[in-house]
Amino acid sequence: MRFKSLLPLSISCVLLIFVTGCARPTQQQQQPPVDIYAALKNDSVQYRDGRQVPENDAAIADRVTEVRNLYFEREYVEASALSERLVRVAPYEAENYYWLARIKLALADYQQAYNMATKGMTVTDDQALKRELKRVQRQAEIGAW
Repeated sequence: MRFKSLLPLSISCVLLIFVTGCARPTQQQQQPPVDIYAALKNDSVQYRDGRQVPENDAAIADRVTEVRNLYFEREYVEASALSERLVRVAPYEAENYYWLARIKLALADYQQAYNMATKGMTVTDDQALKRELKRVQRQAEIGAW
């Protein structure tokens, strides 16, 4: 008799614990969506060693735009040649490494894509650009399998 009166109470407690455990946790603050190309704009370049912005920086930015356009037009060989020249002329610009890595990835040269993304990560402090370079590294690793 005593057992019958405790049965509904114990079932209710177990059900309450189960529902509480399965409830969704409170949502944490959602970060706004990241524009993946926002890091690639040459608006505020910060050099790690404090050197002055080179005088030919505008010309480099124009060439980077040209590389980007060639990439999206799928002119990978021409984009690769121009991008490799940019890396030699401006090795401190991580965006040059980013585009060269993307081009090498499109050409299925996965080892070079990974290497260029790694070099780009060493010359930038921009976290958004580092995330994109890391993504290119992961894609190169997957493509190499």
